[in-house]
Amino acid sequence: MNLASGWDAFRRLRKLYLPSATTRALRRELVGMDSVLDVGCGADSPLQYVLTPEKLVGVDAFQGSIDASRARGIHREYHVMELDRLAFPELSFDAVVAMDVIEHFTREDALRLLARMEAMARRKVIVLTPNGFMPQGEIGRNPWQVHRSGWTAGDLQTLGYRVSGTLGWKALRGELHRPRFRPIFIWERVANATVVFTANRPEYDAALLAVKETGK
Repeated sequence: MNLASGWDAFRRLRKLYLPSATTRALRRELVGMDSVLDVGCGADSPLQYVLTPEKLVGVDAFQGSIDASRARGIHREYHVMELDRLAFPELSFDAVVAMDVIEHFTREDALRLLARMEAMARRKVIVLTPNGFMPQGEIGRNPWQVHRSGWTAGDLQTLGYRVSGTLGWKALRGELHRPRFRPIFIWERVANATVVFTANRPEYDAALLAVKETGK
């Protein structure tokens, strides 16, 4: 094992056994879900730190992300597919999850994507997105990384989602949700500590975790 792979293994173990507020929330929300669709799964989906359901399907438009995720063994099944053409039968998964995805679409396209996700979910849809518009360009030669819309807690609540905060006070985080101040490892802990205040006041949090019970 080389140094890079050793560090990656250590990081994954730390996130598994010292879970973030986002991971803890996902674990609560996905209890009893036997099939989960991970929309826009990327290369390093947070679902790897959640108890793996019998059927965990990853979908992404970027082949490089799928290849990296497959190498980590995160999902049991993969599909390369443009998300605005997401095509699975209605009610085909207990839960449909989109972590840091809807902000990559225009508002109109994101609303259509949410509607498709809700049609596919038997029990619930879970979405994570930055609080408000956060500028972001192409990353790692992946054109899908550009941000095209911003969402507030009120926007998602109007669509029938219950919303909580998971990353702490918004003013402490910047691009890619990284701490604005140095040293980073201290300010990361400071930001995480503020989740106790922002979890139930998502309008002040850096990220919004939105859950909609479909009850189908």
